Amino acid sequence: MAKSPHLRPGRHARPECAGSVVFAVYAPIGTDPVLSRHPRAVQPAIGAHPLVKALREVAAHGVNVSALIDLYEDCTWLVEIPAGRPLKASIVSAWKQDMSQPQALAGFLQRVHARFPRSTPVLAIEGHGGAFLPDIDFNRLTPASTTRNESTNPPSELHWTHNGGGATFGSGSDPSLPVNSPILPVNSPILPVNSPILPAGHLPMSTWAVGEALRQAAAAKVPRPALVHFNNCFNASFELLHTLAPWTEVAAGYANYDFYTAGASYPAVFQWLAGRSGTTALELARKFVEVNGDTIRATPGQPSIGAAVRTAAVKPAAAALDRLATLLVADLRSRDAGERATARDAVRKAAIAAQHYDTQPGFALEVPDQFVDIAGFAQALVDVYPTANVRTAAQTLRNAVAGARVYGDKGEPYLDPNVTWDFSDERLGLNLFFPDPDLRGLWDWRSPYYLSGRVDPKRPPAHKHVIRFLAERAGGKRPPWVEFIVAYHETTPFQAFLAPQPFFFPLAGGAKTYEPPPLPPAPPIRKLPDEGSDPQQQQPPAGTVG
Repeated sequence: MAKSPHLRPGRHARPECAGSVVFAVYAPIGTDPVLSRHPRAVQPAIGAHPLVKALREVAAHGVNVSALIDLYEDCTWLVEIPAGRPLKASIVSAWKQDMSQPQALAGFLQRVHARFPRSTPVLAIEGHGGAFLPDIDFNRLTPASTTRNESTNPPSELHWTHNGGGATFGSGSDPSLPVNSPILPVNSPILPVNSPILPAGHLPMSTWAVGEALRQAAAAKVPRPALVHFNNCFNASFELLHTLAPWTEVAAGYANYDFYTAGASYPAVFQWLAGRSGTTALELARKFVEVNGDTIRATPGQPSIGAAVRTAAVKPAAAALDRLATLLVADLRSRDAGERATARDAVRKAAIAAQHYDTQPGFALEVPDQFVDIAGFAQALVDVYPTANVRTAAQTLRNAVAGARVYGDKGEPYLDPNVTWDFSDERLGLNLFFPDPDLRGLWDWRSPYYLSGRVDPKRPPAHKHVIRFLAERAGGKRPPWVEFIVAYHETTPFQAFLAPQPFFFPLAGGAKTYEPPPLPPAPPIRKLPDEGSDPQQQQPPAGTVG
């Protein structure tokens, strides 16, 4: 049997775990037929699924493995593979889980700990990601709640009009009348009104839900994960890192698109770990990202950018961001009109010049895309801002997130060979939500949730929970970054919410997203494998590829 891999214990390590790891994989891909079937056109039986095959190889390197895999129009499967015995996998149905809820991930981690109590979890989350995602109560997104503004006295009716670029709303009898800017006491992205074109389902886990799942697991005495690897799009996100900071040692992810590989990179990561001693969680996280990059880079047309961060570094970075935002707000609200205009122009130039990540249809990474690289924006301020104290604060922020980038490619994505993605600047690595960066009055659909700061159960934006990064401070004050966004837009009339882009995950190997073929006939009911049996030895049901 291969040597059992160990990590150097981190600050939250349990003495009884002694550095050994269990690889826990949470795969909420059951809402996506393409991911569930990749790389095939027909979904294989669970025992022959490529992700399960990759996890068997991981176990062969001496690592205990647990996975919760939700597949399209299939069960949610609990897969447990003992270290060094890949043919002794236990694969049982967990019926059908709502994988977007924190209880599903928290419960899975409790099961992982019960099954492998002397190991620290190394957690990988597969499937779709979206950077900051609000925690939405869709039951409160009703026609009444999205057309009636309770903040006016008497309440006013709002009328929505749609076009190809988004949705606008007006008030009174003229639905084409644009509403005033986001800080005026009318209707706007920071007030409790939402576009009726918001996504109505199939969201991945919200930012709050991921953090809440880890909090619940810790409260149930589960060891904190040594690291969390977000093997999905956009989740090298500062808001997400800030939310996870109390609950994991290290986090890793991808600031723009990742390319789905169904776990193909994992065996090489753990083969590497098995041959080392004294490896830290950060070193392992960087290896996850490096090998994933190598895997997708093997086929042209798949440029990406990966990052890994010790969560202990998030607090000083957040303080640096607060300091920068506070200084920018002071300039944007200066008593001198000329200073205000100069500050706004400099911020706009920096926002346009910074590296952007995709949020809008079309694959060119530029405004109106509303994820900005946090170090890229800071560096752009250093280059163009006229005031020395702001430039110094921007340098501090840039330095606070330095080293996050593990790799960054430059190339033409197969998704659109007419554009170039260039992530070669070593200062890049983490995205940050920056709505309407070039002052067009066009706001990403997340904006009302991002700027709200509190939960009001009586009216939209149907927010169930607010993440700590965005929550109001003492005395009802907005967090500095939110206050900066509001101050930056104070003289820009609100025009429209941009239509939300469906969640999309490009496939590795240059494969185009396809319309899945008709489903085969439903397989007959099968007896679930006994504990310790080998599902690979079972005959796959009719109509599947095994």
